[in-house]
Amino acid sequence: MPLITGDRPPAALLWPGAPDTSAQAVLARDPVFARAVAGIFESHWDIATPLQQTPAPDPVTGLTPADQALLIMLASGLGGEAAARRLGSSLTTVRRQIANLKDTLHADSLFQAGCLAAKRGWV
Repeated sequence: MPLITGDRPPAALLWPGAPDTSAQAVLARDPVFARAVAGIFESHWDIATPLQQTPAPDPVTGLTPADQALLIMLASGLGGEAAARRLGSSLTTVRRQIANLKDTLHADSLFQAGCLAAKRGWV
């Protein structure tokens, strides 16, 4: 359940997430309730684990699995927008990944990066 808490004034904003209810969110301004909800959140946060660990880069190429997947998509002819849709990422994120790939390969263009990646056997 998503939660936003505030200290001044004490408040808690909760999104129940139940699709069959008409309530989109609940704003609780009662200081006791808001502190209790924040306390529950904090106690669970201390023992929580991340939903997704950042994968380690490949020891040979230095590329993350996401970078490798993007490189394969680009090599197969997909553009940035199509790759972003397939990866479930934003176009900005894919453009940043492409810039990182070009830097990693010391390439001036995406075409040159593709040629260098193919030479190294990455695609």
